[in-house]
Amino acid sequence: MATPGTSTASTGAGDKIGVPECDDFIAKYEACVSGKVPEMARAQYQSAVKQWKESWKKLAENPQTKGSLTAACKQAAEQQAAALKSFGCTF
Repeated sequence: MATPGTSTASTGAGDKIGVPECDDFIAKYEACVSGKVPEMARAQYQSAVKQWKESWKKLAENPQTKGSLTAACKQAAEQQAAALKSFGCTF
């Protein structure tokens, strides 16, 4: 439930990873998938972002692994930029 005056976007504060590169990538990825990927192909992309969020949140909670997330998210953004280019998405 959203409180009045807060965003109800799918990447709400509770969904944030806490690493700017990751949060930025996820926001752009979700916007691309929901806005440009045909509905029949959308489920596989939504599944991927759900897995990233779960995995990256766990890594971000651990001070020993949080530092590796910047590079991991940048790499994911580069890979997905190429994979989703055919849909007209840019990261």
